[in-house]
Amino acid sequence: MSFDGSEIVRVDDSTRVIAVIVLTPCKEQKDLVTSYNLGVNGYIQSLVGFAFRKMVHTLGLFWLLLNQLPSQQTRNASAEKSG
Repeated sequence: MSFDGSEIVRVDDSTRVIAVIVLTPCKEQKDLVTSYNLGVNGYIQSLVGFAFRKMVHTLGLFWLLLNQLPSQQTRNASAEKSG
């Protein structure tokens, strides 16, 4: 499995708040651990067919309707304190 995308998103402050979810058919524990060590927000072993579409739809609803992020002003203030 390639982890390049997650590494790129987490390095840049402007994209650090983007949720990263790994959808993979892989069952390797080392890939799961590596994913979380890189800062992904979720790791889901992909399903196939209709179940996959339903899972993606449900994830989309969660991230678009239920998930809450801090305001840009709050993120900037936090970044200034840590940097």
